[in-house]
Amino acid sequence: MKRVIDTLCVFRIHLARLRAEAGPFVLAALVFPTAMYLFAIAVSGEQISDEKRIRFLAGSIVFSLSMTSISWLGYLLLENRFTGRLKLFATLPLAPSSYVFGIVIFALAQAAIGTATLLISGYVMGVRAHVNFAALVVVVLLTMLCLCGISVIVAARSRSFSEGSLLTD
Repeated sequence: MKRVIDTLCVFRIHLARLRAEAGPFVLAALVFPTAMYLFAIAVSGEQISDEKRIRFLAGSIVFSLSMTSISWLGYLLLENRFTGRLKLFATLPLAPSSYVFGIVIFALAQAAIGTATLLISGYVMGVRAHVNFAALVVVVLLTMLCLCGISVIVAARSRSFSEGSLLTD
């Protein structure tokens, strides 16, 4: 029970930081992927089938997930490691697994927000798709676990903040 509470505390700490840094998150999770979707629509020609629109939207969702999980989360982990915040967590009676699980839950919350927003934006822009939400949740979950793993590995193995920042970008 203590690990669950510790995990939720780490999640809430990072969620509070997300509210303070909402601008860059909106850029990474919504604006850049939407721009990518619109660019793909613009260069694909005049007659665009619904199937192509769905594929372009799926591509922009994958782009959003990778931006938030590798670039955003990786940078956050690097910042925690090299600015001393991780030492603050280390002095707490907190298991390392609680820290990692809290970060992963935070990344999943970011992914849910970004994916839902892009699906709504796609609907507003004319994408008519029948979404199997159970399959979507499983795919997003597995994608985020893999991409978060990349972020954790980069943050753990980087010798400096600048090296890790280059690797996450």
